[in-house]
Amino acid sequence: VYYLDPDGRFKSTKKYFIISSGKKNLLKLTTKSGKVLYASPEHLLLTQDQGYMRAGDINKFQKIAIEK
Repeated sequence: VYYLDPDGRFKSTKKYFIISSGKKNLLKLTTKSGKVLYASPEHLLLTQDQGYMRAGDINKFQKIAIEK
């Protein structure tokens, strides 16, 4: 699992937990480089110019923070 530290750098951790929140529809987001991310519409993603946004509100012109 990756996260952003307070300085805005990607870090990885093996410590995480999963919280069941029921069945949800998933969005499939594909980056320009071909990476694929599945997320619920409510999942927060970090964008380059709008800060954190819900995955369901992101359009194809926005850039999201993703591991290289």
